[in-house]
Amino acid sequence: ENEVMLRGLSAESLQPDREAVEVFGRLGVESEEREEGIVIRKSEDKAWRGGFFEMNCQNVPDMTMVLSATLCEMEIPFRLSGLEVLERKESSRGVVMMEELRKSGYFVEWNGEELSWSGEKCQKIGGWSDRDDHRVAMALMILGVDVDLKSIAKSYKLER
Repeated sequence: ENEVMLRGLSAESLQPDREAVEVFGRLGVESEEREEGIVIRKSEDKAWRGGFFEMNCQNVPDMTMVLSATLCEMEIPFRLSGLEVLERKESSRGVVMMEELRKSGYFVEWNGEELSWSGEKCQKIGGWSDRDDHRVAMALMILGVDVDLKSIAKSYKLER
């Protein structure tokens, strides 16, 4: 059984990202709290069967990068709204995710407030860049891109 341990994270965490447990649970990811952290694993029983995914991310904009990459990889069309704040982050995250997901073969659109994907594919061209943004780097990892772990150190301490 494949599982990942997120050391130091707990269900009582004050991090806004803890909402990710609920959101990714809807996509078929189970989580289990243990003393050393939270373990996540794929659940066949709870896999997404809902067609189009829609979410207002105004309260969790930092989740958008990883969520959009996950939805594309799962081939789930989506609309993530409430994202005006993304343009004021480390990089212009809305534009950056549109560009990086298109490089991965997903014709994602960004209108300044919403990131969306209808399911339309485009040519995969590569040449990815995390733009020194830790959230973008984590999203690129979901897409299978080899990133410099120094980019992610702001959020998590990872080892290869």
